[in-house]
Amino acid sequence: MKRRFGEHYQHEFDLVFAKRDGGFHNPSNIRRQLYKLMEKAKVRRITFHDLRHTHSSMLIRSGANPRIVQKRLGHEDIQTTFRYYGHLWVNADKEAIDSLELEMEKHKNKFIP
Repeated sequence: MKRRFGEHYQHEFDLVFAKRDGGFHNPSNIRRQLYKLMEKAKVRRITFHDLRHTHSSMLIRSGANPRIVQKRLGHEDIQTTFRYYGHLWVNADKEAIDSLELEMEKHKNKFIP
């Protein structure tokens, strides 16, 4: 947007949903547009905060590194990420062992003389 509107882009807020000048939209308008899209798509209505949690949960379930999740959420401290999302890493130990075993299986003949 900044490149597209050039000198008319006056603000440096780094917003996800910026107006053409880089400024703030009225949150009610953004929410209303989101709800219209959800209705059109025939999906259950959820909030922007729900989208944040869904995104985080999907990252974790896909095997994302906790530091990546922390960064994407903007948490200053990894403990904050674990406090809210730690329960989603319950299978992380088993998944790590399974991945290690698969990797070792791929290379087992390389290490045996």
